[in-house]
Amino acid sequence: MTILGRPFAIFLFYQEKIKKRRDREFGTHNVNDGKYIHFLEMCQERPDLDVLDIPLESNIHGTKFLQKRQEQILFTILISIFERAYLMYSDRITEIKNRQWMG
Repeated sequence: MTILGRPFAIFLFYQEKIKKRRDREFGTHNVNDGKYIHFLEMCQERPDLDVLDIPLESNIHGTKFLQKRQEQILFTILISIFERAYLMYSDRITEIKNRQWMG
């Protein structure tokens, strides 16, 4: 029993260590992603400011340009949400996930 028990205990210890590291990495990503989405929401409130990645063109100040900029911000938020969802469920093997991939 001792011969089989020790290697199994070491294996379980390393599995748990890997799981804790993965959870810590996901938690860090989750917090940073939440802060990034908050920043984008502030950009959405003030699209006339030049704080987004896309440079603000000085000669265009019409509502069409501001709407286009707000649309880009909303799509960036959407992509960030999808990235978070993918990271949450990418390593989970469940019957529901398998059915979703087959569909």
